Amino acid sequence: MWIELIIFTIAFCIFVELYVGSILIRLDSNNQYTFNLLSMGNFLIHPLYNKFLWNPELWIVNYPLMISFFILINLIFVNHLNLVNNGILKGITSDPTSTNTNSDI
Repeated sequence: MWIELIIFTIAFCIFVELYVGSILIRLDSNNQYTFNLLSMGNFLIHPLYNKFLWNPELWIVNYPLMISFFILINLIFVNHLNLVNNGILKGITSDPTSTNTNSDI
Protein backbone atom coordinates (compact mmCIF):
# COMPACT_ATOMS: atom_id res chain seq x y z
CA MET A 1 0.00 0.00 0.00
CA TRP A 2 2.88 2.38 0.74
CA ILE A 3 4.37 1.99 -2.72
CA GLU A 4 0.99 2.78 -4.30
CA LEU A 5 0.67 5.90 -2.13
CA ILE A 6 4.13 7.08 -3.16
CA ILE A 7 3.39 6.45 -6.84
CA PHE A 8 0.04 8.25 -6.49
CA THR A 9 1.73 11.22 -4.78
CA ILE A 10 4.38 11.50 -7.50
CA ALA A 11 1.75 11.23 -10.25
CA PHE A 12 -0.40 13.81 -8.43
CA CYS A 13 2.55 16.23 -8.19
CA ILE A 14 3.23 15.86 -11.92
CA PHE A 15 -0.47 16.40 -12.68
CA VAL A 16 -0.64 19.51 -10.48
CA GLU A 17 2.49 20.94 -12.09
CA LEU A 18 0.98 20.46 -15.55
CA TYR A 19 -2.56 21.54 -14.58
CA VAL A 20 -1.79 24.53 -12.34
CA GLY A 21 1.83 25.23 -13.24
CA SER A 22 4.79 26.96 -11.57
CA ILE A 23 4.52 25.15 -8.26
CA LEU A 24 7.32 22.60 -8.45
CA ILE A 25 9.36 24.11 -11.30
CA ARG A 26 9.85 27.86 -10.95
CA LEU A 27 12.09 30.59 -12.26
CA ASP A 28 14.62 31.81 -9.70
CA SER A 29 16.15 35.28 -9.42
CA ASN A 30 18.69 34.39 -12.15
CA ASN A 31 15.85 33.49 -14.52
CA GLN A 32 16.82 29.79 -14.33
CA TYR A 33 14.33 26.98 -13.84
CA THR A 34 14.71 25.29 -10.46
CA PHE A 35 12.89 22.58 -8.53
CA ASN A 36 11.10 23.94 -5.49
CA LEU A 37 10.10 20.90 -3.42
CA LEU A 38 9.11 23.02 -0.42
CA SER A 39 6.56 24.85 -2.55
CA MET A 40 5.00 21.57 -3.73
CA GLY A 41 4.96 20.25 -0.16
CA ASN A 42 3.18 23.38 1.02
CA PHE A 43 0.68 23.07 -1.82
CA LEU A 44 -0.08 19.46 -0.88
CA ILE A 45 -0.86 20.30 2.77
CA HIS A 46 -2.39 23.72 2.08
CA PRO A 47 -6.02 22.45 2.21
CA LEU A 48 -5.45 21.27 5.78
CA TYR A 49 -5.22 24.84 7.11
CA ASN A 50 -6.94 26.95 4.42
CA LYS A 51 -10.39 26.35 2.95
CA PHE A 52 -9.65 27.84 -0.49
CA LEU A 53 -8.84 24.49 -2.15
CA TRP A 54 -12.09 23.00 -0.82
CA ASN A 55 -14.08 24.86 -3.48
CA PRO A 56 -15.70 22.30 -5.81
CA GLU A 57 -13.89 23.81 -8.81
CA LEU A 58 -10.55 23.00 -7.19
CA TRP A 59 -11.24 19.53 -5.79
CA ILE A 60 -9.13 18.01 -8.57
CA VAL A 61 -5.98 19.63 -7.11
CA ASN A 62 -6.90 19.01 -3.46
CA TYR A 63 -4.36 16.41 -2.31
CA PRO A 64 -6.03 15.35 0.98
CA LEU A 65 -9.33 14.79 -0.85
CA MET A 66 -7.74 12.91 -3.76
CA ILE A 67 -5.56 10.71 -1.52
CA SER A 68 -8.67 9.89 0.52
CA PHE A 69 -10.53 8.85 -2.64
CA PHE A 70 -7.51 6.82 -3.76
CA ILE A 71 -7.27 4.98 -0.44
CA LEU A 72 -11.01 4.31 -0.38
CA ILE A 73 -11.09 2.96 -3.94
CA ASN A 74 -7.94 0.92 -3.31
CA LEU A 75 -9.39 -0.65 -0.15
CA ILE A 76 -12.66 -1.52 -1.89
CA PHE A 77 -10.80 -3.03 -4.85
CA VAL A 78 -8.36 -5.04 -2.69
CA ASN A 79 -11.17 -6.32 -0.45
CA HIS A 80 -13.21 -7.33 -3.48
CA LEU A 81 -10.25 -9.21 -4.94
CA ASN A 82 -9.67 -10.95 -1.59
CA LEU A 83 -13.31 -12.02 -1.47
CA VAL A 84 -13.16 -13.36 -5.03
CA ASN A 85 -9.86 -15.16 -4.46
CA ASN A 86 -11.12 -16.76 -1.24
CA GLY A 87 -14.18 -18.10 -3.02
CA ILE A 88 -16.69 -16.06 -1.01
CA LEU A 89 -18.09 -14.39 -4.12
CA LYS A 90 -17.84 -17.55 -6.20
CA GLY A 91 -21.59 -18.20 -6.18
CA ILE A 92 -22.49 -14.66 -7.17
CA THR A 93 -22.68 -14.42 -10.96
CA SER A 94 -24.51 -12.28 -13.44
CA ASP A 95 -25.85 -15.37 -15.24
CA PRO A 96 -29.31 -16.20 -13.84
CA THR A 97 -29.33 -19.70 -15.28
CA SER A 98 -28.32 -22.61 -13.11
CA THR A 99 -25.12 -24.44 -13.97
CA ASN A 100 -25.96 -27.48 -11.84
CA THR A 101 -26.99 -30.26 -14.26
CA ASN A 102 -27.07 -33.02 -11.63
CA SER A 103 -30.22 -31.87 -9.87
CA ASP A 104 -32.86 -34.30 -8.69
CA ILE A 105 -36.11 -33.90 -10.54
